[in-house]
Amino acid sequence: MMGTFRFAMKVASPIICRDERFAAMMDRDLSRTTVESFLLSIASLRRTDLRPMLDQIKIPAMGIYGDRDVIVHPKQWQPMQKGIPQAQIERFPTAGHFLMLEEPKDFGERLKAFLDKDYGTQVSQAQSSPIPVPSVTLAP
Repeated sequence: MMGTFRFAMKVASPIICRDERFAAMMDRDLSRTTVESFLLSIASLRRTDLRPMLDQIKIPAMGIYGDRDVIVHPKQWQPMQKGIPQAQIERFPTAGHFLMLEEPKDFGERLKAFLDKDYGTQVSQAQSSPIPVPSVTLAP
């Protein structure tokens, strides 16, 4: 079963990611798990809705999205922008789900700019008011 699944992923790889290294990376990762485990992890991600907790995030947050993503809907940045007042959204018009592979230079520059930014009092004020740790329950 895993052999068939790994083959299917190899065939689908060019659709998922333009980087030619992706197929080998995905195959390596899949060789270390079972089909059941992989599919259960994907299913748990699909069932987990953290949107109601976004307003609890009181520090700068960055969302990075590829407009040509075929795994996660490209407009998933909208709930983050709406739910986190200080969210910074970075969109990559020609990238898909693995934009760090498809556009590594631009990805690195944008991430570095976000991490290097001095948020000053915005962060210190957020740190002074504790944020409750969310409890996430996954449906079976």
